[in-house]
Amino acid sequence: MADYNPYKDYSYKNAYDDGMEKDIMDGYDEPYEDSGANIIDLNSILVRAFIFMVIALGVTAFVAMYVASDMNMVIRLYSGYNYIILIVVEFAMVFLTQYAVNKKNLPLAIIGFFGYSVATGIMFSVIFVVFEIGSIANAFFITAALFLLMAVYGIITKRDMDQIGDYAIMALLGIIVVSFLNMFVFKSSGLDWIVSAVTVVIFVCLTAYDTWKLKKMSALKGADKETKLVLGVYGAMELYLDFINIFLKILRFVGRARD
Repeated sequence: MADYNPYKDYSYKNAYDDGMEKDIMDGYDEPYEDSGANIIDLNSILVRAFIFMVIALGVTAFVAMYVASDMNMVIRLYSGYNYIILIVVEFAMVFLTQYAVNKKNLPLAIIGFFGYSVATGIMFSVIFVVFEIGSIANAFFITAALFLLMAVYGIITKRDMDQIGDYAIMALLGIIVVSFLNMFVFKSSGLDWIVSAVTVVIFVCLTAYDTWKLKKMSALKGADKETKLVLGVYGAMELYLDFINIFLKILRFVGRARD
């Protein structure tokens, strides 16, 4: 049971690609170089993205613990086709958010993003049933430390991280393929551990890249308040996906099953 992971072999990160970024940035001037003062401003896209992300993580944790408090509910959710339905709902919420952001529809983007965080919380409920609370907390704090470290790097770095982002996305697609092959063909526990470790590295790099990208977007000229909020939701989804994927793989290493 300690090896159980409801998200063991898939990720939604590739649903958010460079094409989407290009679409939502059409109609605005290119980002300009500055001292970074506007980036730390409370109205910046970067700060809004982090605020939305933290709220979404809180929603996910609350929903997960609430559902896990009723074992019968957990059993029902993971019985029959309910599990598959939950996965479909999650994908639907991701693509709804993507569509809304591309259309600059703030209410729909918020519904999609927080709908996804609720669905993820329902999926995560089984984690609180399978693993000890202490090991879940350890995984969370390790994830938070890695995430914050790389986010800070993404904010302060002066280097162009576009190439790193491209390599990380390609590596992610490759590791997803390897994961599915291992699930159905190789069935190797050793390879599973390697995949988990590589996945952590990939999403740590993506955290730095996504933060750097949001820093650039925060310097957009001509973006009004609502557009900044929409882009904040877009950024929040990126960062949220980075965080939960790191968390799940870290939990793979430090999680201890309940007796």
